[in-house]
Amino acid sequence: MASRSATVETAPQPAISGVTARTWVYGAVLVPVSVYWMLRMEMLSGGSTRGGGSALGGAFYPTAMSVFFNVVFLLLALVAVSRLLPKRFALDGAELLTLYAMVSAATAVSGVDMIQVLVPMAAYPTWFASPENDWENTFARFLPSWWVVRDRSALEGFYVGGDSFYRAAHLRAWLPVVGAWLAFLAAMLLVFGGLVALLRKQWIERERLSYPIVQLPLELAGSGSGLLGNRLFWLGVGVTGMLTVYNTVAYLVPVMPLLVWSVNLGEFVREHPWRAIGFTPLRLFPFVISMVFLIPQELSFSGWFFYWLAKGLRVLGAVAGFRGLPEFPYARHQSFGAYLAIFAFAIWAGRRQFIDVLRRGWRGSPREEDEPISGRGAILCMVGGFAFLVAFSARAGMAAWVAVAFFAAYFILMTGITRVRAELGAPVHDLHFLGPERMIVAGAGSRRLGAQNLALLSVFYWFNRAYRCVPMPIQLEGLKLAQAERIRSRGMFWATIAGGVVGGLSVWWMLLHAFYREGGLSGIASYAVGAFGREPFVRLEGWLAFPSETDVPSLVAIVIGAVVSAGLLVLRTRYVWWPLHPLGYALADDYAMNWIWSSVLAGWFLKVVVLRATGIRGYRKALPLFLGFIMGEFAVGSIASLVAIATGHAMYAFKNW
Repeated sequence: MASRSATVETAPQPAISGVTARTWVYGAVLVPVSVYWMLRMEMLSGGSTRGGGSALGGAFYPTAMSVFFNVVFLLLALVAVSRLLPKRFALDGAELLTLYAMVSAATAVSGVDMIQVLVPMAAYPTWFASPENDWENTFARFLPSWWVVRDRSALEGFYVGGDSFYRAAHLRAWLPVVGAWLAFLAAMLLVFGGLVALLRKQWIERERLSYPIVQLPLELAGSGSGLLGNRLFWLGVGVTGMLTVYNTVAYLVPVMPLLVWSVNLGEFVREHPWRAIGFTPLRLFPFVISMVFLIPQELSFSGWFFYWLAKGLRVLGAVAGFRGLPEFPYARHQSFGAYLAIFAFAIWAGRRQFIDVLRRGWRGSPREEDEPISGRGAILCMVGGFAFLVAFSARAGMAAWVAVAFFAAYFILMTGITRVRAELGAPVHDLHFLGPERMIVAGAGSRRLGAQNLALLSVFYWFNRAYRCVPMPIQLEGLKLAQAERIRSRGMFWATIAGGVVGGLSVWWMLLHAFYREGGLSGIASYAVGAFGREPFVRLEGWLAFPSETDVPSLVAIVIGAVVSAGLLVLRTRYVWWPLHPLGYALADDYAMNWIWSSVLAGWFLKVVVLRATGIRGYRKALPLFLGFIMGEFAVGSIASLVAIATGHAMYAFKNW
């Protein structure tokens, strides 16, 4: 399969268009369908039930992974339908892959770490302000009516239900907020687009990064793919598919045991200092093991190695009694520093290419045939979008220097995460609760920033709570799909941006419709609505109640993370055999890594065994089997979630962390 991709990349045939009238028609249907399906598995899922699932399969959380299993299933369904339709109605490979990228971008902006967080946040500070907490005087007065809803009377139906979003008073309260944040999202997507246009040639054509995440959709829908005719693929589908079918039945019949083995290692070490390791689940997820089989060994090894190194540092902190360092070993701060170093190293390595693109853009050179937009277009997207975001913030009352620092740090972080995905295909990446706003507060101190800057920065929590589903890597992966299949990159570029905007509009409409009808606190999403709305403003209360100066330990940890990552990068460039990768270091303390470390270890060990026993040829022959393992769980799990949505009955969730 690797050789097929390489052959296609150098083929002389002219590029074909993936954006056709059929693409827009299918996209207009599939984007809302995918968003609705994803919301019913995440935000609108209901309460928890047996086995970590929920009333509608909500513990699936497809957008918590790098690959959205519901979008992969939609692609598989489209491939199957296209093979059954007459040729003039069937979608070709270019259209299928463009749709995949478009729907993925839409699902990302609608996911668990993007607009799903913003919708409840936009109502929370007004509804929960009271004389006792005095939120109105402490920070709510700094939040403009086009950032959050300020009309409390318009929010009763939002939380209680039994109402309609389409009442004039509700529309007047919400439409300015929805419109403002959709414009914000569009500007963000344009900055991402300019960045990926700048990075594309260096990361796709010159460095030829591996992009493991696009392998499954490429093999499903790419030209000349023989995956669906491969017996090993269907064997893999059958194995994990039947396992998931059994667990689904066992979930519905409590007398049958679930074939899921899970144990918390933290329960076995309750003595000081070993109990400092905390919650440490040991759980094997077949689809994660299979995804790890596809990624380079240095990432999988580094992932579980640095995970346990972080646990060891916690034990060391307990032994040493670092009472003055409550967050020791500041693992996530180190991860933030690691992403900064990864960004700097990647930019330095491709500096000549980037300077050339910027120079041609400044001179107004015409767009090259394989480029999605011209160099000048990339500059305009980056500079124009960035300027809009800063102006958007400054218009609300944020100091210009704070806005510039925040967005500069944010886009650097996003570029680092995009590099993680492009080079090594990390199955997860989240960096919970440690966005640029935390770094600005650590560097400047909450006292120096003041209440207004802190209040406005807190609203940016909606796209900085975590980074599990972010659109920038998907935009670059779309261009990789275009390059691999000789699809015109210009169409792919605009398709992902359009998908993101339409996805954003879809999730606003669907959540507001659902909340006013059923009530945001009535059970359909009570935990998520409460947590997403509460978290940033409780943190803000702490910043305001206990003003702080520069947080030196946090800054030191960031510097340490950057230095360690830089050292690992240098060692990797000088010594081919060096086994530790800085991307594994950056991912070590992620929330999701806590759940999947054992699966990462198992996937790494399995790949080592296969390579040593059969060599690279045997590994390549085994790839369809592992792609089948992934597809088996994705397909059966997707069908189970659709049945749950249709019937209202709880179903087993194969991905339940």
